[in-house]
Amino acid sequence: MLYDVICEVQRNIFGVLFGLNKMYVHHPAFKWMPNNVERMTIKPEKLYERMAETLIGNPEKSVQELELLIEEVLQQVHTYAPGVNVDEQEKSIFYFVK
Repeated sequence: MLYDVICEVQRNIFGVLFGLNKMYVHHPAFKWMPNNVERMTIKPEKLYERMAETLIGNPEKSVQELELLIEEVLQQVHTYAPGVNVDEQEKSIFYFVK
């Protein structure tokens, strides 16, 4: 069940990053992610490696890493898409985290 949650969070992170990078991804399966991540200009550092590690690493560390990635992606939304209001999303995300 935790693996399903991790995968869902990853899909959401990639969805936001595809939007920020103005990318249409016809088939966003994880096996194609190295190519898609390489094409991104807006992304957290070492995105692919970090995402892959969350799937195979220690579950507690995986959740912590996803929390960091979410924070970094939200910061990138503020930087590269300042007209997009994500206040409500941030409240609902960090309500459970903090």
